[in-house]
Amino acid sequence: MSFPLVLKVLKTGGTLVMDEFDRSIHTATVMNIILAFHNDEINKHHAQLIFTTHNPIFLDASLLRRDEIKFVERNEDNNSIHYSLSDFKTASGVRKGEDYMNNYFVNRYGAIKDIDFSSIFKDIVSDKAK
Repeated sequence: MSFPLVLKVLKTGGTLVMDEFDRSIHTATVMNIILAFHNDEINKHHAQLIFTTHNPIFLDASLLRRDEIKFVERNEDNNSIHYSLSDFKTASGVRKGEDYMNNYFVNRYGAIKDIDFSSIFKDIVSDKAK
């Protein structure tokens, strides 16, 4: 993360795109920066922040709106599908204030694959035991 880039875009406007934005800084710092972009007294030039992360802690209704939360999922053809939380349809829709992170982990929104390394671990352990 380059703090000077954050300051520059907040001072002049524009869009800052960061891949794995939270990779090398504390989660609280990232949240504070996101809140700065939402603060009209700080973000007077309407700068935008676009970032990727694997950290579901940012699935927080008090931090991001439903239309600001995007998911990427690979389909059977190994193509990426991109959709917004606000586009996700359920019987009752995704309500503002829901526990987005919990719903993500129970696979309500997709974009999460069932991964089970048990058989791999068993194979490795049994090979070492021989």
